[in-house]
Amino acid sequence: MKSIHSLQELKICRQSRYNGQLNIRNTEGKQWPFYYHLGQLVWAIGGTHPSLSNNWIKAGLAGFSPDLALVLIKPEELRKQVSPGVFKNYEVLINGKSTLWDLPVKMKRNILSITRLLLPYIHPGITALV
Repeated sequence: MKSIHSLQELKICRQSRYNGQLNIRNTEGKQWPFYYHLGQLVWAIGGTHPSLSNNWIKAGLAGFSPDLALVLIKPEELRKQVSPGVFKNYEVLINGKSTLWDLPVKMKRNILSITRLLLPYIHPGITALV
């Protein structure tokens, strides 16, 4: 979606529960992509986005890109740490193909909460970002 009237487009994205990217361009031609999931702004690139950046950093995610996918490295270690139902879901979702953007759509949650939920499995090497 390309934007002509930025504030109006932001409002439409929220109200229509838009999923995808909204590109906002200023009068000097600088562009900022905004990524939405179910009408919620989940990520923006370019320039300074204090609330998004602060929340991402506070969650310990500063070194992670949402464009990367998770792959399960140590399935038996994960199996010990989660319930059988959660393990089965993770086994399907953490496949090396679904990016951090894809997972929230499949799990019907926002990217920050999903990535924060998976963080304890990334640091010890149970999963890896590829």
